[in-house]
Amino acid sequence: MNLYRTFHSFLRGLVASMIVGTSVVATSVVYATGESPAEETVLTGETLMIIGYLILWLMVGGFLAAVLLRQRAMKRDVDDLEERLDGLVDQHSENTL
Repeated sequence: MNLYRTFHSFLRGLVASMIVGTSVVATSVVYATGESPAEETVLTGETLMIIGYLILWLMVGGFLAAVLLRQRAMKRDVDDLEERLDGLVDQHSENTL
């Protein structure tokens, strides 16, 4: 579970950095257009859609990575349990003979 907690805190940091990154991108767009920050800033729908899709796909990728990590950890646990069970079965069969 420690790996899960580490990855969970990584995801929280990633989401926070995406939020900050979005504001940085929006600010960069404002400066690139030559407007002063004091003026009202309007981002086009296309720009907002691209930013939204980027954030969405990063979140989907993070979710898939979290599921993959949990699956690997579970497979390791099952393999360890199988080895322990095989050892106990072999030990029990030797004691009964």
